[in-house]
Amino acid sequence: MSVLALVALVLLVAAGCAIPPPPQGTLLYYSDMDGKPYSVKYDERSFQFNGKRSLLLGGSVHYPRVVEDEWATIFSKMREDGLNMIQTYLFWNIHEPVRGQEYDMAGNKNWTRFVELAGKAGLFVTLRVGPFVAAEWDYGG
Repeated sequence: MSVLALVALVLLVAAGCAIPPPPQGTLLYYSDMDGKPYSVKYDERSFQFNGKRSLLLGGSVHYPRVVEDEWATIFSKMREDGLNMIQTYLFWNIHEPVRGQEYDMAGNKNWTRFVELAGKAGLFVTLRVGPFVAAEWDYGG
C-alpha cells in the first residue's frame, strides 16, 4: 500500500466513513485450514498459507483482563468486524506468582482454553511469550 493510499484510509477513518470490508476470498481464517497442519511462507506482499495469499488482520485481547465467559463473544465480534487473527501476551506472573509454586490456570488465567476458543472461532493466534509484557502490567509479566 502506498503512503498516499494509507493517508487516504486514515482520513476516511478519522472522518467516520465506513470502510468496506476486503473482497471475499482475500482473507483466510484458521477455520479454512480444516484442523490440518499447514505451511506458512511470506514475502513483501503477504503471508501464504498452503500457497494461498492472505493478510493477517487482528487485534489484541489480554485474556486475564476479560471474564472467561466473554471470550467467545469477543472472538465472534472480531470475525464480524473482518479480523482473522488475535494476539495476546502470555502473562506468566499470574500463572506462577511465586517461583516453584503450582501453576494457576483457573478461570480467566486459562490461556490454553483462550487459544482453543479462538481457533474454534476461526481465528489465527499470535501468542507473545515473554519474558516481558509491555502492556501496563505490573512487573512486566
